[in-house]
Amino acid sequence: MAGGCDSRRATCEQASLSEHNVDVLFNNAGYGMKARFEDMTEEDMAASIGTNVLRMVRVTQQFIPHFKKRRAGTILTTTSLAGEMGLILDGIHAANKWAVTGMCEMLHFELAPYGIR
Repeated sequence: MAGGCDSRRATCEQASLSEHNVDVLFNNAGYGMKARFEDMTEEDMAASIGTNVLRMVRVTQQFIPHFKKRRAGTILTTTSLAGEMGLILDGIHAANKWAVTGMCEMLHFELAPYGIR
């Protein structure tokens, strides 16, 4: 996971958050799979949760201090209908997208006092 952390930091540094007034973060990660819940493997679940939830969280965390310092910013996150209703064969994907929807709602309230939308 260290490589992923280094890659994420390098990408955020490349965006030069300290040098440029980045206004918008657009999260658009997605790892989808169709499977019966009972048939999902540990590897499939880890890949899905890692992409759909954890990477989105970690990248967003990199941008929050920049937006707080500016007292402005917008975080947009693409999710899925699976984040609103459980559908057959959505397996862990539905759980991921419900988590993303919940985090976005939480961030709305947590970051509003800083002028972050």
